[in-house]
Amino acid sequence: MLFCKRFKKSFLFVVSLAVLFCAADVHAGKKKSGGLSYAQKQYKKGVSELEKKIYSSAHLCFSNAARKGHAEAQYELGLIYLGLTPNKIL
Repeated sequence: MLFCKRFKKSFLFVVSLAVLFCAADVHAGKKKSGGLSYAQKQYKKGVSELEKKIYSSAHLCFSNAARKGHAEAQYELGLIYLGLTPNKIL
């Protein structure tokens, strides 16, 4: 009986660690193959659209990346909402 309780606690501990590590991989923003994630691709596309002064497309790209948790895209999206384009910031 005592062995079952210890096993249960150990099993739950190992499972919770596995969930934590999987969540950390998801939030790291990179695929295991070393490629760019969807959020990073959308952010880079948004930056290039912003440089071309295509603000509606940049907004869409930054929105997609921001929904996935990309912090830089969230920042850029905030600047767009405030009406601060790169020309107005500098």
